[in-house]
Amino acid sequence: MSGHLILDTGLWVALHCRNDIYHAWAKVQLAQHAAPLSKT
Repeated sequence: MSGHLILDTGLWVALHCRNDIYHAWAKVQLAQHAAPLSKT
């Protein structure tokens, strides 16, 4: 993947709510993104 990733809150909700229908998908998407999610 490229070094840039744009997220909306839907991914975070799915990631943190195990009963969300997109939970597994959210975990896979973040696992594929190796770069840091923020630069500080």
